[in-house]
Order: sequence, then C-alpha cells, then structure tokens
Amino acid sequence: MDGGARPPNRSFSVSPVDRLGRPISPVVLNAAEEIGRRAIEHAEKLLIDPAVAAGLLEEAAATVSRALTSKKHCAQSDVRDLP
Repeated sequence: MDGGARPPNRSFSVSPVDRLGRPISPVVLNAAEEIGRRAIEHAEKLLIDPAVAAGLLEEAAATVSRALTSKKHCAQSDVRDLP
C-alpha cells in the first residue's frame, strides 16, 4: 500500500452494549449496523481510528436505546422511523 493508506474495514458489527455496559435495544442495534459501515469508512477517510468511531457509534446507540425506554424523555410511539 502506498502512502500509508489503510485497507477498507471489511468486518464491522456494533456491540449490543457500549463501553460503559449500557445495553443497546435490538431496533437501535439494527439501525446502527445499517449506518455503521459507512460511518467507519468515513472516519477512516478523516484519519480517525476506526475503534474510536465504533465506540462513539455504540455510545450514541446506547443513549438512543435509553431514551426509547424512558417514558419521561421519549414515548416510543413518537418514534416513527428510527433508521
């Protein structure tokens, strides 16, 4: 490889929990998986460590999951199209 280019990330999966151990709901996990590969590829283009980008994606997914289960913050019926 020339110029220190990294190979594209071929395998990517979002963990069902973030680095803090917070669970990610299945519907949010599916949405994160759908955008995950593109997000990691974009992060690599910006010279961001893919592991850092994946961690941020998992934290965001856990936060959304928590909001979906909290009736105080967000009623599930208010979410029409999570992806």
